Amino acid sequence: RERARGDEGGGMSLLKRRKLGGTGTGQVPYVAPDEEDAAMNAAAEDMDDAMVALEVLRSQYPAGSAHPVPIVFVTQIYSLVKDRTAVDRSLAKACKAQRVRMFLAPGSSTEMLVQKMEDFRLSLDQAMVSARTRGA
Repeated sequence: RERARGDEGGGMSLLKRRKLGGTGTGQVPYVAPDEEDAAMNAAAEDMDDAMVALEVLRSQYPAGSAHPVPIVFVTQIYSLVKDRTAVDRSLAKACKAQRVRMFLAPGSSTEMLVQKMEDFRLSLDQAMVSARTRGA
């Protein structure tokens, strides 16, 4: 059997995998990556598994929900990434680079939350506006 040219390690998108239909001959046809695949692969090269998992979890927040600014439990990231040590290293590196903020969950001595810095700044802005409107 021949292997598909795009399936030889890295040829297929990390974030988007196409369902490839069989031809009935046991061979899988080659599907050339499109521009969207190339852009997603370029973005994925800058992000490790933990940061990709954080983005996936952030994308689950609906617009206008009760929690308008996404915040994620670290245990949620652990459930998506096999290597917990790699997750911890990645989050520590992102904290040091000021790309994310980590918090201890209220009422817990061990449960950690993670929030992207842009979301943290947005939540601060929202709190300042709220405080101004209550004080006026």
